[in-house]
Amino acid sequence: MKRLIFGLLVMTAVFAATAIAQDPAAGAQRGGGGAPGAGRGRGTPAPPATGPIADMVTRFTDAVNKQDAAALQKMVTADAMLIDEDGHFDPINQWITKLTATGSKTLTVLGGRGLSPLTVSEMGDTAWAAFNFNLKETFTPRGQSTSSPNEINGTVTMVFKKNGGDWQAFLVHVAVIGKAFIPH
Repeated sequence: MKRLIFGLLVMTAVFAATAIAQDPAAGAQRGGGGAPGAGRGRGTPAPPATGPIADMVTRFTDAVNKQDAAALQKMVTADAMLIDEDGHFDPINQWITKLTATGSKTLTVLGGRGLSPLTVSEMGDTAWAAFNFNLKETFTPRGQSTSSPNEINGTVTMVFKKNGGDWQAFLVHVAVIGKAFIPH
């Protein structure tokens, strides 16, 4: 029962973050009228995200690129969860281990279609960040060397809470565009 309630709370947080990210008021600024998002790709891109949550995403990206599991562990709560593209709820520690286990990896935050590469929002003691990503790695998750880097593109949504004076992620949703390296 506790897992069901936790799952419902997590899904509510994800849906709330998604709804906030859509920001219908911004549609009026895109010009051209029509359906929401009709003006994407035209006009000026959104200003770059700044502040402590944008800094957290930068530190997260740096830690992945350096394969620094200890730094990644400090950025998440002890009970943090990862939701993957097919709906699995896994403890984030398993994901950090897989992400930092073998081979070099390069994580890049991507922009596109006139949008800022990173969107963030703070609401008191909670916050969220959303971004598109590209992950290149020279080893597959099973430790096999590859002659050219494998690439994954997708989106990440992270939900944070304040823990003392520090921000920590308690929910990370990773959605892959296309196929993941190894189906599970």
